[in-house]
Amino acid sequence: MNYSIIGILSALALFILMILLIALGHHFGKQRAVTGGLNITEGAVFTLMALLVAFTFSSASQRFDQRRIMIIEEANAIGTAYLRLDMLKPDEQSALRKDFMMYINSRLAVYKLIPDFNAVHEELKRAEQIKAKLWRDAVAACANSNSPSTAMLILPAIKVPGFTP
Repeated sequence: MNYSIIGILSALALFILMILLIALGHHFGKQRAVTGGLNITEGAVFTLMALLVAFTFSSASQRFDQRRIMIIEEANAIGTAYLRLDMLKPDEQSALRKDFMMYINSRLAVYKLIPDFNAVHEELKRAEQIKAKLWRDAVAACANSNSPSTAMLILPAIKVPGFTP
């Protein structure tokens, strides 16, 4: 038995059957359109589209909430570290507070520049440089302090997930 002939005949039979079913569907579709449309099909299509839109909005809402939580965590971490600077000597406090203000201004500038991706990227680089300087200055200030508990409170506050130099 030659399988290539069976394959060709099967393909030809399927092709003819598809053409017949398309013609039959076209004929019934024209009759159905005259009597009121395709209500079940339209309902199913609209239901699937609504489900797709619902999943899209749900996913977007989750991403928005996650971004908002990350921003709040970073703001809280910066605020905590800023308040703990009171444990340092006054001359070291002022330099670190200036660094914190520069960092905060840089982070705010990132959000203001969001439509321009190149400017955002450059501002993020600047924020990273400020953060590295802030870390170095904080380590030096803690090394100069007489109390080891100062370093144990200030440095972990600066090195938290939302605010990691």
